[in-house]
Amino acid sequence: MKAEKIHVQTKQGFDVYQNHTVFTGVLGLLAETSPDATMLVNGRGIIILWNTAAEKIFGYSREDIIGKPVTVVVPDECMDNDRKEFERLLSSPRQRVVGRRFETSALRKDGRVISVGVSLSVGTAGEEPCYCGVIRDLSEEKETAEQLDGIKKFYGSILDSIVTGVLVTDEKDIIFHVNSCTSRIMAFPKHFILGKKIIDTFPKASFDVFNAHYQKAKESLVPVRFSTLKVDTRQKDHRYFSGWVVPRVNDGIFSGMICTFAEVTQRKQVEDMLTESEERYRTAIEHSNDGIAILKNNQYLYVNKKFRDMFGYTNCSDIVGCPGTKVIHPDDRERLYAYHFARYNARPAPPRYEFTGIKKDGSAIQIEVSATMTTYKEEKVSIIFLRDITQRKKAEHNLLESEKQLRIYSNNLVAVEEEVRKRIAAELHDGIGQSLTAMKYIVENTVNLIGKGHTEAGVNLLKNLINTIRDTIAEVRRITVFLRPAIIDQLGIIATISWYCREFQKVYENIQIHTDIGVEEGLVPDRLKYVIYRVLQEALTNTAKHSNAEYVNISLVKRDTMIELSVKDYGSGFDMKKYSSADSYIGAFGLISMRERVELSGGTFILSAVRGEGTLVRAHWNM
Repeated sequence: MKAEKIHVQTKQGFDVYQNHTVFTGVLGLLAETSPDATMLVNGRGIIILWNTAAEKIFGYSREDIIGKPVTVVVPDECMDNDRKEFERLLSSPRQRVVGRRFETSALRKDGRVISVGVSLSVGTAGEEPCYCGVIRDLSEEKETAEQLDGIKKFYGSILDSIVTGVLVTDEKDIIFHVNSCTSRIMAFPKHFILGKKIIDTFPKASFDVFNAHYQKAKESLVPVRFSTLKVDTRQKDHRYFSGWVVPRVNDGIFSGMICTFAEVTQRKQVEDMLTESEERYRTAIEHSNDGIAILKNNQYLYVNKKFRDMFGYTNCSDIVGCPGTKVIHPDDRERLYAYHFARYNARPAPPRYEFTGIKKDGSAIQIEVSATMTTYKEEKVSIIFLRDITQRKKAEHNLLESEKQLRIYSNNLVAVEEEVRKRIAAELHDGIGQSLTAMKYIVENTVNLIGKGHTEAGVNLLKNLINTIRDTIAEVRRITVFLRPAIIDQLGIIATISWYCREFQKVYENIQIHTDIGVEEGLVPDRLKYVIYRVLQEALTNTAKHSNAEYVNISLVKRDTMIELSVKDYGSGFDMKKYSSADSYIGAFGLISMRERVELSGGTFILSAVRGEGTLVRAHWNM
């Protein structure tokens, strides 16, 4: 290698002279130990030195890059500007550039363009200029800066979108950030507020109050809350704010403050109006027909005269300050406390309920309550309205007793009715039936006599009469069975159901019946057996007349403490809206009969139907 002397002017201003072989010596050692990429370019733009850091940044090894033009690492879009800069330096070889710094783009071996910072020095190698570049990859720094800028913009947009004013100061109480809400609150543009001391943003009267909170937080380094801060705006009106003064602390040293503002002007006006009208409403409340009480933390804060009279107390001091359970029966205390706790914590709670109250003399009264939560002097309180319903409860009890007696009377009436029907059936059987039978024999004898006289026409007439009489007898028997089938009394309801279903299918051969009996005969009270039979009879009759069903399912089962009868047909059904009210049953004698029989016997009657899907008749009785 031809020995060339190299002259490099450094930032410190001393010269280094050496042969090319020095690259593997002192200069090479310095380049290799540098954390930044270092490359040396001769006057012809050829790279003659390339350190390890440069290999990592650009992806080229020394073998790949030394001897190549420097433009290998210059992107096309930067080629013109960088070439002009390089030519300018080449045109002035005697001009010494010491530590020239600039940012540009560089091209890696894999084709990726990165941002770099270049520190450039110019020296000589013999008579030829020599350029030394120290290069630092700025991609991560730029990405981090962009991320930080994005984060600032993101949180700035959040702060600008909230309805609470936010103002931030530094350690000298200079405002360096405000959001849009603060600007609206202060009625000043942001640029008017930024950069000013916080003392200059408030009217003096308002600032004296605010500054007391500000200084307290600044000295204690603990957040301080303020409420109903009065501020005079540029429009010469008064507005009220509440918020927080939160110190920014760095290593235990005050570094600024975050102040938040929420407007409470309307609330303050309402509170003032409430205060002004409190006495006026107190008079009305004192003379209310309902007991009224205000509770805070489950203690009585106020009770009116009606409340005191209701529970037998004379003075407010006997109630005020006492726990809310003082007038509540022990059996109801846990339940009512749960209601109060839920209401206080904004959880679902019944707005109306009843409880048993305890008067001063120990006697019990029935109370109806309506309760709600509100704010009184900036604290949550519960307002309750109480009404003595003891007399109403007694009246309801008496009414229930009357209904019970009426049901008993109705059951007796049904029993009497059935007894009458039983007697009529016996009379039809023993009276008319026997008479018709006798008529049959008489007519037969007459026919025989006429037959001896050879009166053919008379004989034929009497024969026809015999058939008529036979049919009449059969009809009498049918009526007797309809009124009260003897099988109920002889074999019971289960056998009766089986018998009736067989008889029904003899008449209506196109209808199939399936029965599901899930109760023992002895568990069905005698008073219900005939009711069950009549409901079944009427339901099947309606099926035959109206449903066009081919299949019917009958069920008599015991469910827990209930006996349930159901008759389900799979016919045409009907629209239940037609029977949505009691008046709509007028004319539907079959349905009325079933409902009355079931309800008068102490049961519940349920009718449901869907057009095109069939009808279900259900009746159940609690045993």
